[in-house]
Amino acid sequence: MSERDPLAPAFEIPDLELEPPAPSKRASAVSAPVSSRQGPSSGAAPQLPLISFDGDDDFDLLESGSSANLAIVPDPLASPRQVETGEWPRGRTPAVDQLRVDAREVALLADYGPPPRNAVSTPLYAFRVFSRRKPLKSALALQHAALAAAELERDTLLMRLASELRPSLEAHEAFKRALEPVREIERLAGERGAALSQADSGYREQMAKFDGELAGLREAEARAKTQTLEREASKTAAESELRRAEAKYQRVQIEIRGVLDLARQVLGPAGGDLPPEHAAKLAELQGRAAALEPDLDQAKAKHGAAVAALREAEAEAQRVRSQIRQLDRQKAGAGAALGKQLNERAAGMTEVEKQLRDALAEVARAVLGARGALPVPETTLAQLREHDKQVEACATRLEMHVRALDSYDRDRARQGVIVVLSVLGVVLLSILLKAML
Repeated sequence: MSERDPLAPAFEIPDLELEPPAPSKRASAVSAPVSSRQGPSSGAAPQLPLISFDGDDDFDLLESGSSANLAIVPDPLASPRQVETGEWPRGRTPAVDQLRVDAREVALLADYGPPPRNAVSTPLYAFRVFSRRKPLKSALALQHAALAAAELERDTLLMRLASELRPSLEAHEAFKRALEPVREIERLAGERGAALSQADSGYREQMAKFDGELAGLREAEARAKTQTLEREASKTAAESELRRAEAKYQRVQIEIRGVLDLARQVLGPAGGDLPPEHAAKLAELQGRAAALEPDLDQAKAKHGAAVAALREAEAEAQRVRSQIRQLDRQKAGAGAALGKQLNERAAGMTEVEKQLRDALAEVARAVLGARGALPVPETTLAQLREHDKQVEACATRLEMHVRALDSYDRDRARQGVIVVLSVLGVVLLSILLKAML
């Protein structure tokens, strides 16, 4: 099966319906019907029947078989028209049967080699075919892309030509009717453009709303973080003050325990009242301990308050971060939904723009087919001739790759695969039989 994309344009406008001349006007001299397009092997310009016209908006349509050929002979009394001085561009991609494809070049490109004459050589031929088809398919994809790019450049130039001639086309009755599909597509493009603009505005507005809320929350998060750092510092200071108060109190308690131990040693196992000097020292130390207790209690209370304040600040910061994460998820969900809708509308706008380009290109082809009914700048004609050559060259290369990909002998390649599988089967069967014996 041939791997070929359609080369004809995706959009066509209806043929121009031209009014026949009135009986009172001069009769036209019509040449014998000929084909409107010659194959690429012919170097001469296509020969078209000539039809005279009277006035700027009246010309006749000559049908030959199922095709219509249109050519204009200027009326000497009418306004000056462009005179055909060279081959007019077609503005269309040639059909496959119009391409000049050299069979030798196809064989060289395929490089499958000649099909073998015996079954013994078919495995090598099959291997050669399978090894060559992969790079040929890659090259075929590149040729498709090259042809599409060349056609896009040509159609863009045709679209510009139709746009430049739009006032003259609107003033010409036949071409004015040909512009009806263009006007319909432009109306659709306007509707889709307005819908796309509205969707884009809605998307931006919704995202701006989320961004505003997130900005406020991030400011609150920054404040909470600053407050947390401040309260951490307060907690650290309170801890230092508490440790100092506890150290003073503990030193007094150590001294009290020392006095009591010394008194026990003096009294011995029998015990008794403390000696006066020990009793006085103990009373002094107990007084000092009692004096330190308010400072210790105050340090403990201050430290507890600092710890509670720090926990409150950390909870606030955690709450703000949780809100930010939740709002981020909401923004991502809304952005995905709105973005999908926006992408769909953008795709629809791209599609209608392509339709508009194709429609205007078809109108421009109709202008080229009229050959002088409307003046076309010679520079544009030269550019279109060059585009025709480029498109034909790309189409020829693409067809060469298509034919090269399919030019192998399928029967011999299939036979080579069967031979290989048969040999493998025999070898495997032999191994199994030897293992069983």
